[in-house]
Amino acid sequence: MKYVIYFEPSLEVEKAIIATRETIKDSIVRVSDKPIHGTLMATRISPYYERYFLDRLPLLRCDRFQVSLEDVALFDNDKLVVRVQKNSGLDQLHRSVFDAVKKFIPREEIKPLSEKYVDDPARVKVYEELGSPYCGEFYNPHLTIAQVDPLIMNTLQEESLPGLSGLQFTVDKFSVYRVEKDNYDILGYFFLR
Repeated sequence: MKYVIYFEPSLEVEKAIIATRETIKDSIVRVSDKPIHGTLMATRISPYYERYFLDRLPLLRCDRFQVSLEDVALFDNDKLVVRVQKNSGLDQLHRSVFDAVKKFIPREEIKPLSEKYVDDPARVKVYEELGSPYCGEFYNPHLTIAQVDPLIMNTLQEESLPGLSGLQFTVDKFSVYRVEKDNYDILGYFFLR
């Protein structure tokens, strides 16, 4: 079963992202029906262990923290995102979530490491330890604006977007969803200190 763990932005940031979507609406291919979020972790875990890993999450000893939005960029070639500045609070939460659940990740269900990373010893090490080449030092926090025509980057001007860069918000909780096909079932919110 697939599980995703998210942090969510403030209402002010959500409104700014929605305003950005309006500004670029002619280049949008699709807008996700999921809440606007930043992914802390996405993984497969046997449903048998669901209760066990959920019971570990309230034990995380992380304080709430501020994050700032940076520039916009393409992610996975066709998703327009606004980057979230990495800081010690976000890094601690990301690593703590992985530490809490990694023993429940069945190694046989982890997707093989992409060919583009097999010759990168640092990526291989992170993949072997955490089951993903996109975590730890390679974690790239962002909030997705929309799936777009990649050509938008040829014409997009940072100053033409309505004030995303520099916005700040407090991360005071994270959420866990169980994913079955296109259904995202919320399993709970976990509040930071």
